[in-house]
Amino acid sequence: MYTNGPSNPYPVDWALRYHSERIAQQSNNWAGENITRYKNPEMDKIIEQLQTEMDEKKQTELFRQVNWISVTDVVEIPIVHRAGVGARANSLGGLNPSTWESDLYNVGEWKREG
Repeated sequence: MYTNGPSNPYPVDWALRYHSERIAQQSNNWAGENITRYKNPEMDKIIEQLQTEMDEKKQTELFRQVNWISVTDVVEIPIVHRAGVGARANSLGGLNPSTWESDLYNVGEWKREG
């Protein structure tokens, strides 16, 4: 099983995995991130725009387009969202674990108890 997904709120590195110049092949010692060997000139153009676009609203729309194309072209089939593992001291309260958020998303609400 292999999983992937954006690792931060500005996921340009995640989008780059779909650029045709990053197809894993012998000429790059199989080091390209595009292990699906996906090639789409429209996707390449959008990803290239993402790398230089400074307007936040335009970036958001470009990321949506990358996501939409990757889904409609069935580049990968999302099957599971694998959550991480976290631990805490018994004396730490205010945590509200979520399968979809970082373990630290509500760190401002944590407090020592007892």
